[in-house]
Amino acid sequence: MAVPSRGALVVLAACLASLATAASASAAAPAASGTVYGGYTAQDAPLVVTLDRTRTQIRTVGIHVASADGYTFGDTGRAVAVKPPVMRVGDDIVTNTRISSTGAFKAAGQALTGYGGGPSGSGLLGVVTYTLTGKVKGALMQGTLKARLALTDPATGRPSGTVTFRTLSWVASSRPGRVFAGTTKANEPVVIELNATGHVCKFLRVPWSASGAAGDWAIAEAFRNMTLTGGAYARVWSSPFPRSDGGVNTFDYNLSMRVGATKASGSLQVKVTETSAAGAIEGTYDSGPIAFSAATSAKTAT
Repeated sequence: MAVPSRGALVVLAACLASLATAASASAAAPAASGTVYGGYTAQDAPLVVTLDRTRTQIRTVGIHVASADGYTFGDTGRAVAVKPPVMRVGDDIVTNTRISSTGAFKAAGQALTGYGGGPSGSGLLGVVTYTLTGKVKGALMQGTLKARLALTDPATGRPSGTVTFRTLSWVASSRPGRVFAGTTKANEPVVIELNATGHVCKFLRVPWSASGAAGDWAIAEAFRNMTLTGGAYARVWSSPFPRSDGGVNTFDYNLSMRVGATKASGSLQVKVTETSAAGAIEGTYDSGPIAFSAATSAKTAT
């Protein structure tokens, strides 16, 4: 019977150990290459997903959706291990946040928020449920977003209607120093995407809402191709939009932004003036200053 020499045994043991280590490392490697992913939905609205340090759990989900009949919802949900027994107005939580070894996930969100109007005149309570289904592979993740809004009159406790937002496709990426993602002061998602040189902001996607005596405006805005000077941008401008009835809606913008190596911040204010065909002012709306901040994935992430 042939017996391997002591040296052969040592070499064999070393090879087996090396293979075991490689297999273990391969199994443990997360599918995601970063922790901050910013992108957009089929409605050109911002979408943000951030991961924990292990890149195997979702930490936050920021979405903005709009229905054909004028309802909108935008917020950033934070991961919880267990859904709380009681939801309070302003709560937005996300469960089922695990990302599989193949990169697949199906996060479930729930938020409690308020809406104006209602039969009692006291406003409505809205329970928003949403599902973010997707898959991440390295620096890219994509999938679908489904959301539903159930309205209740808090004065009577009676249901006041439901809104099913259309299913939206979405895509997001993690590019250190090029894609920054975060929130506005209203906790809505914001995404900043720079060009390859970092000197041009290709996209700033940020939602805003403006209130007035006649109601509210709520829009997920997408600003494009803004040249940065020393990492900064500032501009004040006006955009009139003619209406089919002959009137004009004028949007006055005041935008400032600064982008650094790892973080970005800025402020947006929008004033809307509705003018009739005869030149009479029908309504004015003001968002007030909307501060926003964002971060990018670390360059050391692999």
